[in-house]
Amino acid sequence: AASLKPLLHEETCVVSLSNGIEASDHLERVLGAGPVVGGLCHSFSLVLAPGHVQNYGSPLQIEFGELGGGPSPRLDRLAAAFKGTNIQATVSADIHLGLWTKLLTVGVNTGMGAATRRPVGVWRSPPETRRLAQQAMDEIVAVGTALGVAFPAATKEHVWALWDGMSPGATTSIQRDLVEGRPSELDAVLGAVVRAGAAAGVATPVVGFLHSVLLPQERAARGQ
Repeated sequence: AASLKPLLHEETCVVSLSNGIEASDHLERVLGAGPVVGGLCHSFSLVLAPGHVQNYGSPLQIEFGELGGGPSPRLDRLAAAFKGTNIQATVSADIHLGLWTKLLTVGVNTGMGAATRRPVGVWRSPPETRRLAQQAMDEIVAVGTALGVAFPAATKEHVWALWDGMSPGATTSIQRDLVEGRPSELDAVLGAVVRAGAAAGVATPVVGFLHSVLLPQERAARGQ
């Protein structure tokens, strides 16, 4: 991040599309709050090599928004720059909601899939694992709510409908990285929930368990 400083202009936007909810905080500590914008992407993709990501399935969608919320002329200009490309870019008036909703969707799917070593079509079916996923979902929503995220009432039902509608063999990229011994975003996703829960005074026993049980694989992939 520090290497970006010479490139910054008063209208520059620095957008992280990393999974999790902490990327913008890390950037702000180095670059200051001015240029940093919250962002996320929706894609089915595979990392072929460092800096080489293959997107497949649905069109790549990115979403970004000012961390303080509200309209943003500079982000409207940024979104306009993507017109005519294969990337669908939208400006969000509440990027924190988008980040937490993606965290909810990807985090639980990753934790359940990596811990069971099975795709979504397997872990979503038995009542035992379905109940565990629901408990993890409840914890993430409770943490986000405690931190001021305004989840719509039907958020959990919407996420379940998304999981239930996925191809039975679907897995997350983080799950694939863990299973195949590559460094992953495990800590940026499930670890972030545990840290946020501790800061908000909200218990996260199921998310904490999923994070802890997968940590040895993550550390081994990083040579730790």
